Amino acid sequence: MAIAGGLLMGAAAVILLSLAGRVAGVSGILWGALTEQATYLWRWLFLIGLIIGGAALFGIGWGVYGFCPGPAVTALFYGDPKTYYFVMAMIAGMWIASRLESRAQNV
Repeated sequence: MAIAGGLLMGAAAVILLSLAGRVAGVSGILWGALTEQATYLWRWLFLIGLIIGGAALFGIGWGVYGFCPGPAVTALFYGDPKTYYFVMAMIAGMWIASRLESRAQNV
């Protein structure tokens, strides 16, 4: 599920860049939503989508395997192969998200 979260965040950033011509930076989007009157709607929709999407992926991942990401790392010592797969997918998702974020910042 972690890789799915990374892919969704990357897709949201690419869509924002292509449709609005802006790079996704959550603090800038939040500040603009609070201060700018003319273009605030897309900012609020983006923030709501991040919150709902992140919460849904977190809940699905927790429901499918039963681990929050932090305890999943410590559970590696139990030796359950499913835990290894979960943590590998989580790390892959974080790596993909960081690559997409650095690519978006260079645009």
